[in-house]
Parts: sequence; structure tokens; C-alpha cells
Amino acid sequence: MIGLAARTLAARWAGFTGTALALVLGVALVTTTLLCLFATLDRRHGPPAWFAGADAVVIGTDASGSVTTAGVPATAVTRLAGAEGVLSAVPDRRAPVEAAGRTWTARPWSTARFQTGGLVAGGAPDSGDEIVLPASAGAAPGSVLRVHTVDGPRVLTVSGVLEGSLPVAYVRDDVVTGWAGGRVDAVALRLAPGAPAPAGLVADARVLTGPDRVDAEPDPDAVRRMLEVTLLGNAAAVATLAATFVVAGTFSYSVAQRRRELALLRMSGATPRQIRRMVRAEAMLVGLVAACLGTALGRLGAPPVAAWLVDAGFAPPDLTIRTEWAPIAAAGLVGLGTAWLGVTAAARRAGAVRPLEALRDAVVDRRVMGRGRWVGAALLGATAIGVVPLALGETTGVASAYVLLVTITTLLALALLTPVLVPLLLAPVTTLTSSGVGLIGSANVRAGLRRTASTAAPVLITVGLAAATLASTATLSATAAAAERDRVTAEIVVSAAGPVGLDRELLAGLAGVPGVAAVEPTAGASASVDAGSSGVRQVAVTYASGGIGTAMRLPLVAGSLAGLDRPDSAAVSEATARDHGWQVGAIAHLRPAEGAAVRPTVVAVVADHAMGGSAALLSWPTAGGTAGRTSPDTAYVALAPGADPAAALRAVGALAAAHGATAGATGDVLADRTAGDEEIDRLAVLSVIGLTITYTAISIATTFVMSTAARRRELTALRLTGATPRQLTTMIVVEVGLVVLAAVALAGLTTAVVLALTAAVLAGSGPLVLSVPWGPVALACTGCLLIALVAGLAPAADALRRPPLHAPGVR
Repeated sequence: MIGLAARTLAARWAGFTGTALALVLGVALVTTTLLCLFATLDRRHGPPAWFAGADAVVIGTDASGSVTTAGVPATAVTRLAGAEGVLSAVPDRRAPVEAAGRTWTARPWSTARFQTGGLVAGGAPDSGDEIVLPASAGAAPGSVLRVHTVDGPRVLTVSGVLEGSLPVAYVRDDVVTGWAGGRVDAVALRLAPGAPAPAGLVADARVLTGPDRVDAEPDPDAVRRMLEVTLLGNAAAVATLAATFVVAGTFSYSVAQRRRELALLRMSGATPRQIRRMVRAEAMLVGLVAACLGTALGRLGAPPVAAWLVDAGFAPPDLTIRTEWAPIAAAGLVGLGTAWLGVTAAARRAGAVRPLEALRDAVVDRRVMGRGRWVGAALLGATAIGVVPLALGETTGVASAYVLLVTITTLLALALLTPVLVPLLLAPVTTLTSSGVGLIGSANVRAGLRRTASTAAPVLITVGLAAATLASTATLSATAAAAERDRVTAEIVVSAAGPVGLDRELLAGLAGVPGVAAVEPTAGASASVDAGSSGVRQVAVTYASGGIGTAMRLPLVAGSLAGLDRPDSAAVSEATARDHGWQVGAIAHLRPAEGAAVRPTVVAVVADHAMGGSAALLSWPTAGGTAGRTSPDTAYVALAPGADPAAALRAVGALAAAHGATAGATGDVLADRTAGDEEIDRLAVLSVIGLTITYTAISIATTFVMSTAARRRELTALRLTGATPRQLTTMIVVEVGLVVLAAVALAGLTTAVVLALTAAVLAGSGPLVLSVPWGPVALACTGCLLIALVAGLAPAADALRRPPLHAPGVR
């Protein structure tokens, strides 16, 4: 059967070119994705550098036991130092500083002995005004630098230079202790020869040894790495899914066209099993060729893709692609698996062809909607309906993922139902068609349901995914921006330009600017909350003070925000209070990502729409103590009645610039934030839409190329009855236009459903702002129409160009 499959491919190569191209692109993208991810993970899991000389490192963990930046209790240092077999326990405290045009992590000089490389010039920082930098900073001993710290700008003298280029600066231990607010990020241990690392001495902590010590080092590219994994993962998933659908559609159409051929094979003695093996062999041969070409193309395309990811800010700046055979082999297997999965239904259908069908010759497609399509559509529709209640019961961030799932399942369900839905949608249109060409074109759409479905489904998925996803994302963003503008009453917003945050001197100085009535610093963070049977859930929290009400409009359901000035206090959103039973006076259980677990007392319950997506407001005393947060990233400046806004903004801006921060009018700052978030979302969505349009072109072109032979006979017969080439061209345009119109209508229905779900999710979040980016949606519709027109007209060009008596099959 393999030989017969190879000869079939050779005879019908044009029809299978689209399948091969889809698989090649899918394998290439998976190869590129895996190579980029392998390069990123290899960089992260290299040998330890900060703790190369330590025998073990104790680091904080989250509720699941995974290593985090939570830190360890300061009392753990004494406990670890007294453990059996421990020679020394050195606390590692960290604070960001900016010097020599770069951001560094300040650490105590006592931990310098553990890092790779030693002093190459100068000596230790003996005074509080000295600093040690790596050689990559380009500073020599004795150099004087202006260093931005959490306390404010400081002038420090370089006392020594370390070998290497680690982004670490060392200062005297007591200095960094003050900058870090007393927080202990990790504990480095020196052990006696042969002594085991102590275990179980510190709660919510883990002891790292060997190569695992690298996990105790901060990952400055964590956010970029997450963006890279999300973007590439989504792209690879879409490519694989789309390639599977193209393979399934191509072989399904091929089997439908070859029913007489397959029936003849059955009459000649071939068994259903042999027929299934032949069709599978065809797919696997195509998959093998595609895997070889795709992996080679993916390896060549990985470096430029990595460069684009770096330039766009989606990947670490030192991402370097190397040839790794494991991801290349895995991508090739994905290609073969995709071919096998895509051909499964077609092979089963081919094996069910009966020998007597060799005597049948029908132009009208019959029984296009098989049992598999009905069952698949029902399951996908049930999934979409079942996800809706889950989306309505979650926060906006989590609900957006459910909305995307509803979008995809709804589109796939409608795509399976296109043979039924497209004729129903076109019935009113075709009844209005009076011209003969239009009647023939609409009749062809109804008669060739397989060709119609194969054309409408990819258009539906492309336009529907573009319209629904872009509209939902834009609505979420626009509504959140409107709610934020309504929530913030302060006239000026000061924002930190780096990880140091807004230093204490700046905050004190802002309060003294003429015309300023109040300065309210805040900082965003994440925290984990015990969600009971649902496990641990990540939520957003904001650090604030009791005076936050002077800068924001925060309608209260219960309690008072004044209590936020007390240590261990919190204000929670109405939804959070309802979900966890946290009423005023209750003890909340939170674990901030950058600190130890906290048990604040709930002092207020705030309306959901006024919380800006945060589940809780934590008091600054709690942040500076248990949680370890030492500086805010935003300050809201409220002006006194009668103050000159322009003069106040100039004064605040000048002061902020002197401390490495930026200031602007509230409306301008919020607009810039929204634009930045929308740009990231737009790039991510457009990358997926670009892939779907590519596969739409492949799928539609493959369908029309495979139907060329049958269409040539049809067009020739129409030519012999007197139809002109212009009339036949118009007929094809009508066919394509009707199919695309029906697909766009179904996409519009999906978009309306998704927007209704989005509006329900946003209920209570302030005024709803529906937003549909008509430009990209129109571009997707136009692109699909042009692709379908070209794919429909190009294969028929030969039949339209030849005189009908010279066409193949006439004589």
C-alpha cells in the first residue's frame, strides 16, 4: 500500500501541495519555538554565579513548595547558624540601585565571597559611602558615582572592582540592610566536610544544593521570558491546530473526490483495512517530507525570530540560538503526529466506501454532515456553554482566558456546521438573485457543499478570531481605562522609571511642593490566596495608606480606609469579601509574591469597580515589615483648591526628574499606560491572526486546486451551451462572494456572543465601553475575500482561456 500511496501522491501532487505547505509551516514554527525556548531555559539553568562558593542556599517558597522571591524570616539566620554541620550562615539582602547608567542589585559585602570571581582592584567597602562594582561597570577604584537608592540619590566612592559582569553591587552590610527594610532574601550556608544540608528548620523555605542553587538568584528577565513563552506557545499551538485542520480538510475532500476510484479498488479485492492504510500512508509520506523541510526551515528561521523577539521586548537581550537536536526531533514528530491525527477521520471514511459506489456518478454532494461533525459540534457547543458560568464567576483577568476559550470553541463548532448553516444563511440572498449567472453560482454553492464548507470554515475561523478577540480585548482595555480615569481624582501622577521605585526623599519633597495637598504612594504586586477546593489563586494587590481616598474615588461598602494607616490591615474588594467571607474585622490570609505570608485585619470593603482589578489594598506598614516592600512605584499628587495645575506640574516634574522619575497630568499618564498595554496585546493577537490568515490561504487554495478537474468539465459544458468567459468569471465571483459573506455573517454572530459575554464579565466594573477595531477586522475580511477570489479564479483560468472544443475530455 505504501507504493500505491506514493504513486497516488505523484499523480495528484497539486492537490496535496497545500497540505505539505501547511505541515511545513507548522513544523517550522514549532521548531523555531522549541529552539527559542531551549535557548532561554539553557540560559536560566546554567551554573550558579551568585552562590558558586556556598554549599547550600535557603530560599523562600510559595504554598505549593515552588521557589519564589518571598524571602525567609530574619530569625531563621540564627536558627540555621546553630544547626549541626553548619559552619556559617550568611544572610543575603537585596535592594535595587541605579549607577553608571545601569540598574544593579545591591548586596551585603559579606556575601561577595560566594560569587564567581574576586577583587581585581581596590578593596572592601569599609564605610557607608563606598561601593564595589564589577569590571563591566567601567569604574576604577576611587571613582565617585551618583547612585540612586530607595533612600534617595547618594554620592558613593568605588572602593573596589570585581572580576566579571554580574549585575551586582556590594556595599557594607548595615547599609543594604536599611535599603532592604530588614528583609532577608536568602541564606548562604557553609557546611562542614561531609555534613548534609539542614532540612525542615525553616517553614515555607527550601534548601538548594548543587546546580539548583541558581534558583536562588533573581531572574531579571522573568517577565520577558513569560511573554516569550506565551507568544511562541500560542503561535505554535495555532499553527499545529490549523495544520491539523488543513490536513483533515484536504484528505476529507480527496476521499470525497475519489470515491469511485476507492470503490473500484474495493471491487478489485482491496479490503477496508487496506484502503485505510493507503490513505494513512499518503498522509504520512506528506508528513515525512514536511517534517524534513519544516525542521530545516525552522532552524534557519530561528535566529531572525529570536532577534525580533528581543527587539520587541518579548525575550531576554542575550537570547542566542544553538542547534539542539532534541527540539528539532520533537518538532519533526509533531509534524508526523499532526498528519496522522488529521487523516484519521478521512481514512475511516475511505475504508467505509462500498464497491457498488463505483457505478454511481453524482455532482451534488450527499451526506456531507456525518455523525462525527454532529458529535464534534455538539461537544464544542456544550463546552462553550459550560464555560460561560465559570467566566462570570471570576475576576476580569481570569475571565478573559475563559472568554478566549468560548471564542475558539464557538468558532470550531460553527466551522463543523458550515455545510448546514451556509445554505440557510444564503437562502434569502439567493432568492433575490435574478440573473442567470447569479442563479447558477448560488446553485453551485448549494450543490458543492464540501467545497463550500472547505472554503467557508477557514474564513469563518480567521475573521471570527480576529473580530471576536480584538473586540473583546479592546472592550476590556477601554472599559478598564474609563474606570481608571473615573477612579483617580488626583491631578498629577508620578511614576518610577526603574526598579528602585520612588525614593523616600522624593516623596518627602513632593509633599512640600507649593499647591500640593496630598501625596499618596502606591505599589502594585501579586499575592496568593487560599481558594479552598480550587487550590491557591493568584490575585493582584496594591499597597496604599489610609489617605488613598484623597487621590482616588473609592466608594465603601463597609468600614473605613483610615484603618490602612495601621500595621497588618487591609481593605478588600466586594467580590473578594464575598468569595472568602472576609467582612470588616475578619483576618485575611495572603502571601505576597515578594514577601512572607501576612494576616491583616480587614478594615474596609470597597466596591469592585473602584479597585482597578486589585483584590485587596494592603497597608504600607505591612508592606515595609512582613512583606519586605520598601518603595512605591507610583505616587498620586492631589492639589489644593485654587492651586495652579500648570505650575504645580512643572515643580513636581522637575523634582521627579532629579530623582529618576517621571511626572505628568493624570489623563496623559493613564492614556500612555493604556496605549502600552494595548500595544502588547495587539502584537500578540496580530501574530496569531497573521498565522490564521496564512493557513486560510493554504486551505482555500488547496480546496480549489483539488476541484480543478471537476470544475474544468463543468465550465467546459457551460461554454458549450453558450456561456462566455466573462459570464463564467462572474459566476465564480458570485460563488466566492456568497461563501465569504456567509462566513463573515457567522463570524459576526460569534463576535456578538463574545462581546455579550465580555459585557457580562465587566458588569459592575464601571461604565461599559464597547470597542470594535473595525480597521483590522475589515482588513481580515478583505484579505480572506481576495484569497478566495484568487484561489477560485486561478485554477479555472485554463478552462476559461481554451476554446471549449479544445478542452480536455471533449473529444
